[in-house]
Amino acid sequence: MSIALSGVVSALSGTRNDHNINKAKRIQNGLKKEQDNKKLWQACVDFEAIFINQMLTQMRKTVPKSDFLGNTSEEKIFRGMLDEKLSEESAKGGRLGIAKMMYNELRIKK
Repeated sequence: MSIALSGVVSALSGTRNDHNINKAKRIQNGLKKEQDNKKLWQACVDFEAIFINQMLTQMRKTVPKSDFLGNTSEEKIFRGMLDEKLSEESAKGGRLGIAKMMYNELRIKK
């Protein structure tokens, strides 16, 4: 998308219409900031998911082991995958609010 706007800026440069050139540059900069903010939001959500996953992993270590379902490697893999998915969904829903707080602190201020 920025390539198309660069073409517009280049075309307008030939006409020497400074107003239009500045407007096109502002639009291009606005799109870049919006894309950067989307990437930052995703990074913050990913961080919250990792944090929740670590928390769940440590919490599981405190629960006494039972031989009811066995303590097989398959169960450990399943628990790890379950914790990972729970973490991702919890972070997407903003349950803890860590991603929102980080995003508000780190985003590009206007």
